Amino acid sequence: MRLPSLPDPQPVKSPSKPYAWLFALCFLMMTAAGAVQAMENHIVSVSSLEDPKGSFTIEDVAAQTFKPEGSLMSKGYSPSVYWLKVVVKPTVPDQLLILRIRPTFLDEVRLYTPARDGSGWLIQTSGDRTPYLERPAVSTLSLNFKINPVEETSYFLRVATTSSVVVYAEALTENQSGQKSTLMNLAHLFLMSLIFAVSLWALKEFMVRREAVYLAFFFTQIFLIAYNLALSGYLAVLIPHSNLSDRLSSIIFVTTPSIGVVMHYLFLKAFRVRAFVLRAFELIMFMAIPLNILLLMGNFKLALTINVLDITVLAVLYMLIPLTLRASAPPGRAVVTVVYLLLGSTLFVSTTPYLGWFGSHTEMIFFGAPIQAFISACVFFAALVLRSRALVKKAAAAHIELQLSQQALKLERWLAEERKQLMDMLTHELKTPIAITRLTVDGVSMEDSKRGRINRALQSINGIIERCSLSNQMEQDVIKVSSSDLDLTALVRGLVEQSSAPERFEVEANEALGVGVKVNSDRQLLSIVISNLLDNAVKYSRPQSSISVQAEQQLVDGKNMVLLHVSNEPGTAGLPDADQMFERYYRNQAAKDVTGSGLGLYLVKGLCEKLNIHIGYACISGKARFTLQIPVVE
Repeated sequence: MRLPSLPDPQPVKSPSKPYAWLFALCFLMMTAAGAVQAMENHIVSVSSLEDPKGSFTIEDVAAQTFKPEGSLMSKGYSPSVYWLKVVVKPTVPDQLLILRIRPTFLDEVRLYTPARDGSGWLIQTSGDRTPYLERPAVSTLSLNFKINPVEETSYFLRVATTSSVVVYAEALTENQSGQKSTLMNLAHLFLMSLIFAVSLWALKEFMVRREAVYLAFFFTQIFLIAYNLALSGYLAVLIPHSNLSDRLSSIIFVTTPSIGVVMHYLFLKAFRVRAFVLRAFELIMFMAIPLNILLLMGNFKLALTINVLDITVLAVLYMLIPLTLRASAPPGRAVVTVVYLLLGSTLFVSTTPYLGWFGSHTEMIFFGAPIQAFISACVFFAALVLRSRALVKKAAAAHIELQLSQQALKLERWLAEERKQLMDMLTHELKTPIAITRLTVDGVSMEDSKRGRINRALQSINGIIERCSLSNQMEQDVIKVSSSDLDLTALVRGLVEQSSAPERFEVEANEALGVGVKVNSDRQLLSIVISNLLDNAVKYSRPQSSISVQAEQQLVDGKNMVLLHVSNEPGTAGLPDADQMFERYYRNQAAKDVTGSGLGLYLVKGLCEKLNIHIGYACISGKARFTLQIPVVE
C-alpha cells in the first residue's frame, strides 16, 4: 500500500522590513519639528494668577502681582479660574499677530486686549464651548486670536475649564501660524491614517480567525482615533454650529480607556497573569459606566479627573505586567515584556502632565497623546502579527500531525485487514492438513510414545493457529461474551486434566474449591485464559517441578472474589519481564529454545479485560505467580 503523500508545509511569509518607511516617518517628523521650532515666538513673558472663586474682574486682575511661568502652564485639575498675563512684543509696530492658545479642549478662554485710547478693554471669547464658526479666528489644534500690538503690550487671558488647566501660548505672524497649522494637521493626519490602517488589518484578521482579541484591537484603535480627534479639536470642525463637541469629547475621553482594557484583558489571559492584574482590568473596564453617569449629571471635572487617574494607574499596571506573567504564549514573553514596557512608559509620560505632576515646559506635551496612540498601535500591531504567525505555524504543524495520524490509522487498518486475511487463510489451509495427519496417525500402527509426540506436536501447531486467530478477532473487536454461571472448581480440574502435564499440577483442595464455587463468566473465554496460564507454567517452569494451583475466597474492595493463583518455579528462561510480559509477541530472550508464539499472555490480558477479570503478576519466594480476581455469584 502506498502511503498518501503529504503537502509540503507552506513557509510563513515575513512582511518586508519596515525600516524604510520608519526612516521616512522619522525624517518627516524631524523636518516638521525643526520648521516649527524655527518660528519666532513674539511672547516676551507669561505669568499667572489664581482666581479661586472665579470672581475677579479685569480691573482687579490688572492691579495684581502675577507669578512668572514658562511658555507652558500646568495646574492639573484645579477648580480655580486662572488668569494669564501675556506680554507680546511685535517686530514692527502694528504688526498683525496670531495669539495661539493650546489645547483646544479648554472650556472658555477670554482675551482682554487694552484699547488703544485707554478707554477700557476689548474682549474676545473662544474655547471648547464656543461654536467653531463663532470663534475669533477659526483653526484646528489651537484657539486663535488676532492681535495688533503697536509696541510691547500686556494681554490678559481668563481660563475657566472643567478639564485640566494646562495652557501653552505663543504669538506668531499670520503666515507662520498658517504654516504651523498645516504642518501639525499633516502630522496628525499621517499618524491617524496609520492607526486606521492597522485597525483595518485587525478587522481582517478577526474575519479570518474569529478571535475576540482582534476585534477588540480594532475597536480600541477606532476609539483612539476618536480620542485624538477630540483632544486636538477636530470634533469642533465636524460639529461647527454647536457646543455639542464638548460633551461628545468628554464621553470619548472616559470611554476609550475601558475599550482599550478589554483588548489587553483578552490578550493577556493566555499568559496567566496574576489575578490582581485581571481584577484591576475588570474594574477599569466598568469605570466607563459611572464616569458617563457623572457626565450626564453635569459633574465634568470629577469625571475627567477620575478618568486621568485611571489612565495613570493603567500606565503603571502596564509596566508591572512583565513581572506578573506565569505562562508563555504567542508571541512570547520577551515580546510581551517589551510591548508593555513601551506602552506603560509612553502612556505615563503623555498623561501625567495633565495632572500637573511632571509638567513639560514645551508644546510637545500636546503631541504626547497622538504619538502614544501611534506607538501603542504599532507595538501591539507587531505583537499581534507575531502572534498570528505563531498561530499559523501551530495550525500548520497540527494539520501535518493530523495528516500523519490519519495516515498511520489508515496503515494500521490496512495491516489489520492483511493480518485478518492471513489468519483466515492459515486457519482454513492448515486445519484440514492437521486433521488429515491426525486421522492418518491414528490409523497407522506405531509405538504409543511416538504417537503421543506426534499428537502433541499437532496440538501445539493447532494451538498456535487458534491463538493467532483469536488475537486477530480481539483486534477486530468481534469477540462476543456469553456469560453463564460456572462451577469454577470443576472447570479448573477439567483444564488441569487436559493440560500437557497434568501430573505436575498440585491443585489445592481448600474450602473454596471443595464446595464448588460459582462464578458468572463466559465458559469458553475463561477456559482459554486459564488454559494459557497452565500451559505457560508448564513451558517456562523448571523441568519436572510441581506447579501450584490455588483458589481462595476474599473480599476485594467490598466485593466477594475468588483469587485463582497459578505458581511455578522459573526454568532456564528465568522470570518474565513484568513491564513487557503482556505485550504481543513478547518472549524472553532466554526462552528461544521453548516453542511458543508470544501471544499467550497477550490473549490472557485482552480476554480478562473483556470478562472484567483483573489479572496480576508477582514474584513470590522466587516463584512466578499469576493471579485472577474472578467475581463470585452471590
